[in-house]
Amino acid sequence: MRKSTIRRRSLVDRGLNFTLAVLLLTSMLTFQFSSPPDAYAAPSLSVSKSVSDPLLGDVAKVNIAVTNTGDVKLYNLSITDELSSATESVPDTVVKKMSIVDAAVPPNLVTSTPGAITAEFYDVTDLAPGESYTLSFGIDISADPDWEVGDLVIDDVSAEMNTIPDNSGAAVTGIAHAEATVVPITMEKIANQSTGVGQATGTDSRAYSYTIL
Repeated sequence: MRKSTIRRRSLVDRGLNFTLAVLLLTSMLTFQFSSPPDAYAAPSLSVSKSVSDPLLGDVAKVNIAVTNTGDVKLYNLSITDELSSATESVPDTVVKKMSIVDAAVPPNLVTSTPGAITAEFYDVTDLAPGESYTLSFGIDISADPDWEVGDLVIDDVSAEMNTIPDNSGAAVTGIAHAEATVVPITMEKIANQSTGVGQATGTDSRAYSYTIL
C-alpha cells in the first residue's frame, strides 16, 4: 500500500513538472511574439547638400536636406555646418573670410576662425518616417577682396536626431560634404540698333548694352 502511494505521488509530481514546463514555454513564446513593434525598429537618417558656385564677390546658395529614412519618428533635429576656404592646388593654406546670410532659420551659434565658419542650428524640427526637412541659406564672400577665381568653398555638414523627445534615447546621425568653386563674372556685349536718321546723315552713334551672366 505504501509503495503504491509513493508511486502515485511520483506520477503526480512528474505531471506537475510537465505542466509547469509547458506553461513556462508558452509564456516565453507569448512574450516573444507580443513584443512591441518598436523593439525591432531601425532608425536612420539621410543627409544631402548642394552648394552653388558663387560669382567672385557674390553669394553661394546652400541647401541642406535631412530625411528620416527609418521606420520610427525622430526628434529634435540639430544641424552643424562647417565652412572653410581653400585653393584647388594648396587646399589648407588659404585664409578667406565669409559669412552666413539669408538663413531660413537663424543659426543658434556661429563660430568664426581664420578661414572657416561654423553654424549650429538646434532643435529645428521633428521628422516622421519618410519625412524631409530642407535648410537654405547663403554664403557671402563679398566682404573679403582676397577671394580669387578658382578658390574653393568647402562645406561639411552633420545632422543629429534622437529616438526620444527628451533626447534620452538613441542618437541618430548623418553627414554630407560639398564643394563649390568661385567663378568669374562674365558680361555679354550687345550692340543696340541704330536709327535710320543717324545712318542717313552719318551722325549715328552706336550704343551698346552689357549684361552680367
